[in-house]
Amino acid sequence: MVEYKRYDKSYEDEVLKVFTEAFVNYPLFWSVFEDRFKSEIKLRSFYDHLMKGIFRATVRKDDCYIGIEKGKVTVIVIVEKPSDKPVGFWDYAVSGMAGIIARIGIKDTLRFMKMSDET
Repeated sequence: MVEYKRYDKSYEDEVLKVFTEAFVNYPLFWSVFEDRFKSEIKLRSFYDHLMKGIFRATVRKDDCYIGIEKGKVTVIVIVEKPSDKPVGFWDYAVSGMAGIIARIGIKDTLRFMKMSDET
């Protein structure tokens, strides 16, 4: 049985693991960035940092709940408030994405954000 509770930072490591694994095969991320990295290890490290920034930006604006089963986080529920603006560039920048933006450049960051919003 899954027990749901409001997300708090004490669960961040577990939640990030579930969050990154949920999107690891999502073609959008790989299609935008895979040509920029010479090794799979560097690409995966970049992906992990990217997902961490996306998650932190998202939970700054939206409600997040976690499902715990047998003592482990197994479910993440993000509830986007229809009255709020979607997560934007500045939300990402202040949520740990500044290093990502510096690493890939503003042009590719904005291209990724546009593609992500459209999907």
